[in-house]
Amino acid sequence: GDAFVAKIGSAAGLARPDLVVTKSNDGTPITLSSTWEWRLEVTNNGNATATFSSGKTILSDQLPTTNVSYPFIVIVDNQTGIGGTGMISCSISGGALLTCTASSGTVTIDSSPGTFRARFTAAPSDTGTFTNPTAGSCSVDPNSNITESDDTNNACNSDAVRVNFAAPALPHDFLFLAEEFVESKKHRSEERRVGKECRS
Repeated sequence: GDAFVAKIGSAAGLARPDLVVTKSNDGTPITLSSTWEWRLEVTNNGNATATFSSGKTILSDQLPTTNVSYPFIVIVDNQTGIGGTGMISCSISGGALLTCTASSGTVTIDSSPGTFRARFTAAPSDTGTFTNPTAGSCSVDPNSNITESDDTNNACNSDAVRVNFAAPALPHDFLFLAEEFVESKKHRSEERRVGKECRS
């Protein structure tokens, strides 16, 4: 069966790709008026090229949907060892599903290692902890289009961002009065010190 073939292939040292993906963010916690960036880096740690035919899914990630919004367009950068006749195209659907596909032709990810990064901004509308993925899954080669040396390490790590309320800014008048109060206390202390010196 397939398990026997895979075992024989492994024993024979067949060259196979091994795709992994790492997820991170650009800083947590943040305040409600800010945004953060999620970044997913795909790497081929195997010893053979991974080839995705046109239209095949390279990466997918079900993002959290409550109290957060995303752009439609996803930036693809940090490409090393990426080839083929097409390109990597990533977008986020209305259901907050990130998908990266081979567009307009094949996409190859070389070994030793080939890599690319998908990154996008998240804009919260409320405070809380936003965990990715919250439901569903996140993985490279989610439909098992590539025969790999290890299919058990395709899932993303979980990543969370904490959003807090911003600390309220003190009114300018309050700050002015506080400074006046401190100066007044200093002045009265100085008057008492001078008065004691005069009496002595």
